[in-house]
Amino acid sequence: PLPLNASCSMADAANATGAEAGVAAANAGSAAASFLSSVSEGLSDLDADSKLNALLALAAATLISYVHRRRSSFPELPKAWRSTESRPGGVCDSSLRSFVKTLITSLLLSVLPMQIAVVGSSIVLQTALYYTGFGGGRPGTPAFPAVPVDSPAWNPLAKAFFRFRDVSARAAAGVLLNDERNAPFLPWMAYLTLVTPAMFFVAAHHHVTYGQYQSFLYRLGVCFLYRIFMMGPYFKFFAHGATLIHKEGHANKMRRGLFKFKPLNGVMEWWVAFFYGHVPENYRVGHVEVHHGEGNDHGDVTSTLSVDRSAEGSFLMYLADFAEFWSNWTVVEWCDAKIAAGDAPPKVCADRSAALSGMVAYYGAAAALYLTVGPWFAFMYYLEPHCEIVNYLAAINYTWH
Repeated sequence: PLPLNASCSMADAANATGAEAGVAAANAGSAAASFLSSVSEGLSDLDADSKLNALLALAAATLISYVHRRRSSFPELPKAWRSTESRPGGVCDSSLRSFVKTLITSLLLSVLPMQIAVVGSSIVLQTALYYTGFGGGRPGTPAFPAVPVDSPAWNPLAKAFFRFRDVSARAAAGVLLNDERNAPFLPWMAYLTLVTPAMFFVAAHHHVTYGQYQSFLYRLGVCFLYRIFMMGPYFKFFAHGATLIHKEGHANKMRRGLFKFKPLNGVMEWWVAFFYGHVPENYRVGHVEVHHGEGNDHGDVTSTLSVDRSAEGSFLMYLADFAEFWSNWTVVEWCDAKIAAGDAPPKVCADRSAALSGMVAYYGAAAALYLTVGPWFAFMYYLEPHCEIVNYLAAINYTWH
C-alpha cells in the first residue's frame, strides 16, 4: 500500500512510485474480482429486477460511506497515527487506499441485515431455553423486566447437566490449567474447539454434496441456521469465544499461558479464531502490544483521536480503519514503522512475523475454501462472520475510548 493519508494533498499522492501504485492496483483488482465472483454466484438465482435493486443498494451504500468519510475528516482534530505530521514514519492513506476503504465500509454495512437477524434469533433461542428451565436469564423489555444471566436452571435435566459440567471442569482444571480458578473456561473451550468446527465441516460437506445445487433461499436458510447455532443462545458462544481469545492473548503475552501443556496455549487464537472471524495473533500482538502499549494515543492503530464522535457519520470513517487493524494489516505497518525508526527491540520483529503469519493463515484459509468448497460458502460461512465481528468490535472501541 502507498504510505499516504486521505488528508494528504494530491501532490503527496503523486510522489508515490509507479511500481507501488501498480502493485496496489493489482491487489485491489484481484480482491474485487474475487468478491464480485462470489456475489454473482449468490445472485444467480434472483430475477433481473432483484439484481438491479441489489446493485443500486450497494452503490447507494458506497456513495453514503464516501460522503460521510469525507465529511468526518476534520483537520483541526489531533492527527491519527497514519499522519506524517504526528508520527515520524507514520503510515498514511493514499487516494487509492481511501477508495478501497470506502468499498470495505460498504461491504461491512451490507452484512448488517444478516447480523441483526442472527442476533435477534439468538435472543429468541435464549428466551426459549429460559422458559424451558435452562436458566441463563433473558433480555428484557419495558413490559417484561430482564432476568439476570446467572439465574439458575430449574429443569431437572438441565440442573444435572450443569452440575456434571462444573464438577468435571474443576477436576480437569487441576490437571490442565496453570490457574485452577480458570476452571469455568474449560466447558466453553471444549464446545468452541469441538462442536463449532464440527458444525462448520458438516455444513461444508452438505454444501458440496447437496446445498450448492439448491435455490438461493435454501442456501441462505441453511447458512442462517448454522449462524444461529454458531453464535449460540443470546450469542453466548460467540461472546465466550471472543473473550477467551482475548484472555489467551493476554496470558500468552506473559509467556505463561492458560495451560500447563504449552501446545494448548494457542488453541483459541490458532483454531477457534478461524470459525469466529478472528485473525490469529491480532489479540496477542495487535491488542496487547499495540493497543495497550499505545493506549489509544497517536501511536495506536485503533485510535479514535482522528474522528469527531459527536459528528454524524464519523463512525463510517472509523469502521474501515478498524477493519485494517482487525486484518492485521496496520499491525504489520505499525511494526514496520517501529523498525524503520531504528528504536525497535528485537521482539517487534518477532511480533511482525507473527501478525503477518496470522494474516496469511486466515485469508489463505478463505482462498482454500473458495477453491475447494465454493465462493458462496467461503463468503457466507467464513468471511461474512469476519465482517460482522469488525462491526461489533469497531462499535465497542469507538464508544469505549
